[in-house]
Amino acid sequence: MIISDKIKIGNRISMESVKASKSQEKRIYQSRVLDVLDDYTYDIAIPMEHGHIVPLEKGRRFEVIYYTDTGLFQNECSIKDRYQKNQIYMLCMDSMTRLVKIQRREYFRLPCDIVMKYHNLDVKEKFLLDRLHSAESLNSLEEGMIKKELMIIRRENPWKEGQVADISGGGVRFKNNELLEKGQAIRMQLNMQLPGTKGIVELNGIVVESNHQLDNVYEQRVKFDDIEDNMREAIIKFIFDEQLRLRNQ
Repeated sequence: MIISDKIKIGNRISMESVKASKSQEKRIYQSRVLDVLDDYTYDIAIPMEHGHIVPLEKGRRFEVIYYTDTGLFQNECSIKDRYQKNQIYMLCMDSMTRLVKIQRREYFRLPCDIVMKYHNLDVKEKFLLDRLHSAESLNSLEEGMIKKELMIIRRENPWKEGQVADISGGGVRFKNNELLEKGQAIRMQLNMQLPGTKGIVELNGIVVESNHQLDNVYEQRVKFDDIEDNMREAIIKFIFDEQLRLRNQ
């Protein structure tokens, strides 16, 4: 793929410098695409740190991640030029490799400490959730009845506590105090700040592996199930943002 196929004005990017020598420090910067010039070059706003322009030299190379409406993409670029246009300081970036989409197997797994709840997901609850989230024709009365049924189910099948140890675009690893059956479907509530979630993310998962760690501690590996693309992309964006924040501390 080429730049003009997928990258649009306004797309956010993160740039990790490619070390030219052992003495050169690797850094990560954030910016936005200001203009797509042709198939391989584009303008970005010069990165800022603490309110000051970062003086990046021409020829410097970066691994660039693009956050787009159709997913995450990546390639290697170099700074072709620096200039000012309409009182805006810009960098002209030149693609050195073709644009590739970041695939599921390349998801970065972020170590974390996220509070969560879970319970076994039975067929009836899954059916009601699917109907609630996918049926655009539901009226307010039908929606209210489904939510009432879900409340009854969850009173009979209460949430249990867990602690997420790491998360990726494909699933989570969490610790709890019971052994779960491999292949068991579960419903999870994760305390995460994602757009439109009010701090709580509800997801379905399938237990891939369950192990006894020590005393009353168990470790579960769970893959996401029936996750919508926009939710997966939001989780990936959260992970990359956290990765950038931690690296720049």
